[in-house]
Amino acid sequence: MKSITLKAGSINEIKTKIDNALSSDYKPTLAIIFADYSFDLEELSKIFQDNEILIFGASSSNQNIEGEEILEQSIVAMLLDINKNNFVLYHEETKNTNTYEISKNAASFAKAKYKNPAIIAVTSSIKTDGVSVVEGINDEMKRNIPFYGGMAAGDLQNLITYIFTNNKLIDDGALFLIINNNKVKVSGIASSGWETVGIEKTVTKAEGKIVYTIDGMPALDIFLKYYNIKEDSFENNRMSEIGTQTPLQIIEEGKQPVLRAVMFANKEDRSILFGGRITEGAKIKFSILPSFEIIDKTVNEVKSLQTKAKKADALIMFSCSSRYYAFGPLMEDEVKGIKDIWDAPLAGFFSWGEYGNALNEATNFHNETCILVVLKEI
Repeated sequence: MKSITLKAGSINEIKTKIDNALSSDYKPTLAIIFADYSFDLEELSKIFQDNEILIFGASSSNQNIEGEEILEQSIVAMLLDINKNNFVLYHEETKNTNTYEISKNAASFAKAKYKNPAIIAVTSSIKTDGVSVVEGINDEMKRNIPFYGGMAAGDLQNLITYIFTNNKLIDDGALFLIINNNKVKVSGIASSGWETVGIEKTVTKAEGKIVYTIDGMPALDIFLKYYNIKEDSFENNRMSEIGTQTPLQIIEEGKQPVLRAVMFANKEDRSILFGGRITEGAKIKFSILPSFEIIDKTVNEVKSLQTKAKKADALIMFSCSSRYYAFGPLMEDEVKGIKDIWDAPLAGFFSWGEYGNALNEATNFHNETCILVVLKEI
């Protein structure tokens, strides 16, 4: 399987590059596209449709990844000439259903299509419960399968995100790339690199993504006291700028911690809204402020995936946008370090939530985490 990546700063530029990439002996069947939300995504899609290329796309928020580069306000596309018998796209809008049911439907479709499926997903809407997406897949499959992906990103003011495929632009739903894992091997890993600090605490009151109390004390008060943060250092209840450097870690014995990014605070009831669901009774720890060692740790953890995926035809990265804001220029070292492991074409974007698994563990929903997916035709 041959894959190539294209990068552009405009729709006209990506059209020119697609025209140049296509030839009599290269006929890509699938395009994995990550594009800044400010572009006309329907117009962008039409270019690929006119070339009879199926589309798996998500909007991004300013930053995309191509090769070793992090690009601003860009379009990144990976073209693959994967056999059409070995993959299928499935999408569904939320409408009157929920993401749990959508994911169950996708998993049911996947296992009916292939005996050994793998799934790569992108979801839209900040309201999406990423944990429910994972639960829907797992409950329907009744076994662990390769399942990776990310939440589309977008306008930080209006919090609108999009997924898109041929003739369809969706602002609240899910898009699934289902692959025959017996023909195209899909491997992946989730790594954050964050270290914990302090003693273990317990979430004593929570509902969905909102945590009200930790160890019986108001969550916001504990958070501010722990990091010595003044309440007037964030405006309009928005804590995402602070939260990028101080994620919460959900601790389960014998497993890698799962991170939750701090998003908003309610100054009246002293609760905190996180980037993913946290259940009552969960054991948690706080995180050490980021350092260069986090990048080294993440690259080394991703390198351990070579025990399962020695070679690669294509690499896809879903890295949390909070990592970009927390680490700044260090993110370029992380992207380059990971690409150099396989030296294969790489495309990715900075997402608002990630789906993936630590090595030898089940898939979970993450924040502040880097997901690396390896594709290799068998």
